[in-house]
Amino acid sequence: MNLICSSPKKNKNGKRLFTQKDLSYLKIIYDLVKDKGHTLEGAKKALKENRNVLLEQQELKDRLLNVRAQLTLLRKELD
Repeated sequence: MNLICSSPKKNKNGKRLFTQKDLSYLKIIYDLVKDKGHTLEGAKKALKENRNVLLEQQELKDRLLNVRAQLTLLRKELD
């Protein structure tokens, strides 16, 4: 099993086209490997065992980062 998808579609220039779901998996894998110290094999296992939980956590993290960016913009406007 590949971590995200077996073979992403490519456009006419040969660039890979990833879906939003693929991008979510990439973010999860990055977080597991870089921030939490997993190996790629460990990230694969964690993703396989806890896919739904990890997707929900990533969605929440993305929403919080979006809120943070909006609050930063509001703060700059108020200053």
